[in-house]
Amino acid sequence: MFDLKKFQENSVLIPIVEKFNRFLSKNKSQKVTKLLEELVSLLDQSELIVEVIYILSIIAEHDIDLITQEIFLKVKTFINSDNDKLRINSIIIIGFSLIAKHDLIQANFNDFAEHITDDSKDIRDNIHYFLLELIRKEPTLVKIIKDQLLEGLSIEKNKENILSLLVLLECCKKLNFDQLYRFREVSKSLFLSFFEDKKSEISDKLLHLNYRFFLGMEEYDQEALKLDDLLVKLKKQFIMKKYNFNKIAKQTGLTLKESLTKLRNSPFKENKLYFYIKSKKNEILIFELEKSKLVNFFEEGLKISKEKFQEIFGELNLDNSSLNLFIQTLISLKIIDGYYSELGFYYSRSYIKSILLNDLIHKGLSNLKKFNYLPPLFMEDIIQDIKETHKDTLLLGKNKNTYYSLRKIQEQINTEAAKSSVVDLKSYRARIVDEDFINLIKNLPREYLSNFRKGTQWLTNLGTLKITKEFQNSKIVGFFDFIKISKKLNIGQMLLLDVFDEFIDSRSGVWDKQKEVFYFSKYLNERIEIITQIKGKEEKLEQIIKLAKKLKIDKDHIAAKIDENLRSIAKEIKTKDRIRISDYIEKTGMTEPLFMKFINDIGISYFKKADLLIFSGTKIEEAKNDIKHLLLDRSKSVDYLTLGNFEITSDLIKDLIKNLLQDGKLKGIFYEQDGEVLFYTKLGIQNLMLENSFMFSFNDLFYEKELSKEEINLMKENFNDLIKERKLIGDFDE
Repeated sequence: MFDLKKFQENSVLIPIVEKFNRFLSKNKSQKVTKLLEELVSLLDQSELIVEVIYILSIIAEHDIDLITQEIFLKVKTFINSDNDKLRINSIIIIGFSLIAKHDLIQANFNDFAEHITDDSKDIRDNIHYFLLELIRKEPTLVKIIKDQLLEGLSIEKNKENILSLLVLLECCKKLNFDQLYRFREVSKSLFLSFFEDKKSEISDKLLHLNYRFFLGMEEYDQEALKLDDLLVKLKKQFIMKKYNFNKIAKQTGLTLKESLTKLRNSPFKENKLYFYIKSKKNEILIFELEKSKLVNFFEEGLKISKEKFQEIFGELNLDNSSLNLFIQTLISLKIIDGYYSELGFYYSRSYIKSILLNDLIHKGLSNLKKFNYLPPLFMEDIIQDIKETHKDTLLLGKNKNTYYSLRKIQEQINTEAAKSSVVDLKSYRARIVDEDFINLIKNLPREYLSNFRKGTQWLTNLGTLKITKEFQNSKIVGFFDFIKISKKLNIGQMLLLDVFDEFIDSRSGVWDKQKEVFYFSKYLNERIEIITQIKGKEEKLEQIIKLAKKLKIDKDHIAAKIDENLRSIAKEIKTKDRIRISDYIEKTGMTEPLFMKFINDIGISYFKKADLLIFSGTKIEEAKNDIKHLLLDRSKSVDYLTLGNFEITSDLIKDLIKNLLQDGKLKGIFYEQDGEVLFYTKLGIQNLMLENSFMFSFNDLFYEKELSKEEINLMKENFNDLIKERKLIGDFDE
């Protein structure tokens, strides 16, 4: 029965498997049962679980009666394991158990069926086998797993499994709204994949299921049926359901509120509408209707007749009285908006409004005479609605009879802004009255526009991105050429200058004489540094003159302007509590060592923490205190503090730790290990003792370190704590 080769490397299981082969072949049931108990006990050993469950799966397939309730419950805990092999074998055991033992189905069937959507194909294959067997024996079980079947259809790629799911769905007599909605979406996808596959039964079964579940689907000659026509028909299916609450209450005991809450919690709540009416027969009828189809139907035309209502909603089987109540309820709940006449005609408010708006936008006026058959108050309300809802979206033209849609202008601006660096509103200013042009400015779309503008020109986000890239490139090459960049990006120089002033500190470089090119200090410093290396005065002067001529900057102005910028930056730094080093390296054009020398030359005290320089005495103390608190917090949870792991120098960390030691707030021992200074905390000292609990001396724990009297006392204190807590047991020889 068992292939012993599979267990040769497992010294624990090989003797058990050998016994199973022997006992099962001789039908020694009692010994098999006892051996099973021994096998199941091994499930407590994590390294054996997978193989133990595998053995149990073979036993389950051989004789399911050997799988007891206790074994079943233990196996059930592994059905959601991360190990595919473990899950597959668990499913095999559970599947055979459900088939053989009817009393297990109610509590376990639904969870078992959930695995029909498992990521593993092998697991899904096994689930399909067992579900088909279970539902063949008890077809009513399919009611419980309709949702799982539909979910399975939405993800399954294997043809055999898809066919299996459709076979299971054929056992369903009807679907609720949510299930119909999902089935329609799944059907579209499956038809696209398998309609042309003449060898597969999938399309045939799927088509017949659609005929069953969607009453509006006519049966077609499959030979003449085209995929596109089928998909259009399927898309047009208007999903609607009617429930008699009186019957629901008798069957389930649910209240009306509870029934409506269930509908509200639907995953498709955004796609449907639900409400109820009380008919003349004193019945409470609950409706679920596909929102988009319902709204489109009521808004697609100016007038809808009672005959058309009966045609569209025939599936609901409503008499005239219930139909009138149905429509009036839709209006009163504001699900639809219109006028329903006593003669049974419905007039869509939105359709009438769209006609009036169309006239208003395209003709500049609207004539209400064409609607004189409707109540005046109804029409007045629509006009008022247009005024209120379009007060800020209709822009009056300078000819006083043309209105422009703000929404369309915004779309045009967005379209242009998405592909251009600048949007110019000059043409709109020429067409729209000043008051409404200001209104347009206030309501400009912000998706693609920046905050930079000059006159009627607006810089777009794309333009800003292009400019910032040019800024980045200019810092690499060392200068920013305004004339060249303005032409390249097609952005006005004045607008470009505004953006430059926002992103670039003018003190980080020097302008040429015409203020057309900005040279960064780093670029100038590098060239000045090269010239200063020249020994001959005449040659040095000649090179300075050449550089000044090339850059179009007075030779005396270059160094003077850089010095002026540095003085301004130094003055600014003195007013700061803290600065970022990287920001000011860019402003000064210096390397970090030169910048730190520059700071020292300014003559202000500072505290350096990573990229921060802190100048305020109060802030320095706060920073030190923050680090002290950090040290105290870490000391409670780590064995040792590595001094090099902080954003400040190791010496300062060491000093701060010593201060905490002197204040009695921190206890521990400094120890140098592999050239790195560590500070062992109380927790670390105790863990060292526990790691060496067989035998240790204090000096052994800190090899080659001469422990001070205070450090030995600290070791004793920690040792005594461990003894009291009975974490250490033994004798101590002083």
